[in-house]
Amino acid sequence: NDAHKAADVRKSCEDSLKKLQLEYVDLLLIHWPWSGSADFAKGTIDIEYVPLSETWGAMEKLVEDGLVKSIGISNFNVQLVLDLICYAKIKPSVLQVEMHPYHPQTDLVNWCATQGILVEAYCPLGLGSVPGLEGPKAQKLIERAEITEIANRLGKTPAQVLVAWGITRGTRVLPKSVTPSRIVENLDGGNFKLSKEDMDKIEAIPERVIIYDIWRHFGLPIHS
Repeated sequence: NDAHKAADVRKSCEDSLKKLQLEYVDLLLIHWPWSGSADFAKGTIDIEYVPLSETWGAMEKLVEDGLVKSIGISNFNVQLVLDLICYAKIKPSVLQVEMHPYHPQTDLVNWCATQGILVEAYCPLGLGSVPGLEGPKAQKLIERAEITEIANRLGKTPAQVLVAWGITRGTRVLPKSVTPSRIVENLDGGNFKLSKEDMDKIEAIPERVIIYDIWRHFGLPIHS
């Protein structure tokens, strides 16, 4: 996330292509709408002030030069996307954000649909636990009664239900695993969609939790 200057954008892309042994990549994203380095363990952040217009212009040049097919953004809110669209020659094709029933971002998803921007969900299953939370907010999503009831009735796993929830909403879902059996399990979550009744039950979950909350970790109100 520390390569937002124009020259650094190109160098970072070329370094990645060399490591991947590729001539181009299909998609390249701006990871966060700020430049710098962050240490989650220490709770420290070092911000480098680089205009997003400079970074995006360099990304567009990568497309023009054939190093990247599509470009997009990650962890942007509506205001930042609107600002970007004002000066972008190439509209972002993808917005990747944290998204799960504890943080559904429904308004953002619906607005991006009107702009032709595909929304990708990272951390779609939630995490095992978030430090400092108590009560219902501390409960794992895969253990919630709303999720397990649907899973048991459909003969699916809770993880598959959460994947299906994201796909049924029209978003792309990016569950992360290095375990082969869980990778297969997650892929099967894309083979079915949930009924309106099941969607309504999940969306009625009242608790709201942002797992990668930059405000909580570093005091930077990026989600405001």
